[in-house]
Amino acid sequence: MNHATDNLILPECYIETNLIEALVPPQHGYNHQKGCPAVAKKMKEKFADSFALGIMDKDKRRVSYLQEFSLIASDQDLEIYKHKERPHYILLISPAVEGFILKAASTLKLDLRTYEIPVSLEGMKKETKQVDAKSSQKYRKLFKALSSAPEFQKLARVIFYLKDKRYEAQEDVLREMIE
Repeated sequence: MNHATDNLILPECYIETNLIEALVPPQHGYNHQKGCPAVAKKMKEKFADSFALGIMDKDKRRVSYLQEFSLIASDQDLEIYKHKERPHYILLISPAVEGFILKAASTLKLDLRTYEIPVSLEGMKKETKQVDAKSSQKYRKLFKALSSAPEFQKLARVIFYLKDKRYEAQEDVLREMIE
């Protein structure tokens, strides 16, 4: 993979950027955008004619760009959508990345206090909304410890696959990875 491929992966928040970089290490860093609307805008305008993968929380309000996509597969953790005409994908983390992290920690019976990370959803959200969450070493250590959680492995597999197969990605393969 090269730096150009990293630029085509667009996580929407600081902590998602940190998570994705921990699970699927980039050469230089992913193309972090601040918020779902910014991800959609960048995909439509800057990457209109190329592959792009937007990674967002499954928020209550969905970006209107998602109306141009078809759902390929979903489970309780992830939803993957493919644009009807462009080589664009949107990966939604459900319910949101903080809940996803808490679920993975629970799955592995990992005590977040060991990493000096809040154990409550609200406490974690206060930290993860800060700019330094993008490069937070305590979260990076946590993500490495959680990398064997099934939720994290599934997320990593989907991103690795789409980075590798950009224009040749098969919907049935993605479906198998998620469902």
